[in-house]
Amino acid sequence: MYNKINYTIVGVFVLLFSAGAIWFAIWLGKYDEKERYKYYKIYFTESVTGLTKDSAVKLKGVDIGRVESIRIDPNDISRVEVIVKIKEDVPIKEDMVAHLELLGVTGLQTIIIEGGSNEARDLVAKDGELPVIKSQPSWFYKTKSSITQIGQESSELLKRVNMLLSPQNINRFNELLEKAIVLEKKSIEGIDEAILMARDVRVSMKELKEKLEVSINNFNRIAKSISKDLKRVNKEIIPLIKRIRVATNNFNRAIVEIDRGLKRGDYNLKRIFDPLIVDLRLVTDELNYFIREVESSPSDLLFEQREIKRGPGE
Repeated sequence: MYNKINYTIVGVFVLLFSAGAIWFAIWLGKYDEKERYKYYKIYFTESVTGLTKDSAVKLKGVDIGRVESIRIDPNDISRVEVIVKIKEDVPIKEDMVAHLELLGVTGLQTIIIEGGSNEARDLVAKDGELPVIKSQPSWFYKTKSSITQIGQESSELLKRVNMLLSPQNINRFNELLEKAIVLEKKSIEGIDEAILMARDVRVSMKELKEKLEVSINNFNRIAKSISKDLKRVNKEIIPLIKRIRVATNNFNRAIVEIDRGLKRGDYNLKRIFDPLIVDLRLVTDELNYFIREVESSPSDLLFEQREIKRGPGE
């Protein structure tokens, strides 16, 4: 008897639960019929594994629609065409972008719409076509692509390293290293020779400097001596030249006076020639003395050695 009662209770509970589920499904269907949607296309170039019909479409974490259909684009087999329905009261802007996102560790994917600004225009379709929401690769796809690229670059790098470390290159490197060591030794020897040469040049330059200083001092002393001798020559020659010039002027003057005297009938030549003869005699004596001095020692005229006066005790 107790078993029959238990079966009756269980059966009633199952019937009530089934009726409630049916009623909830009918109510939910009626609610969905009241909702109005807009349809959009989204094209993905990556794999959409885990995305199914009725997968959620979210904007800033809020469910705004569902996936209506998924298929390969008949015009371009490199991408997937996804049609979504989004609530009519949700504005979709031209600057919004859609991407895929994994739901935890389940492997299922959802469509996330991001971006959008109030200033942007609403996304409007062309005549007879559905509006297309722009898409971008998901974080998982970017990471996978980056890892793949890193792997390829690493593989290429390893190949180049293997080529670089080939036995032939290692032998060449060893040869270059040996040549570099030899060249370094030669460079050190050359540097030592250059240092010694520089020292010799420094000593030679020092000696040359000392000799040059001595030569300059001697030249200065000779120049001073020449200057003094030239002054002495000037003192001796210039007066002689002046005397010759005076005698010449007097002689010319005497000729003029003789000519005038002859025209006047004055023939007293002794009075006219006496002063001229005296001047000519003096000039002739000085000129003869100067000529004898030059003939006896021409070098003394410019480089006459004078005895240096010494001080007391020298």
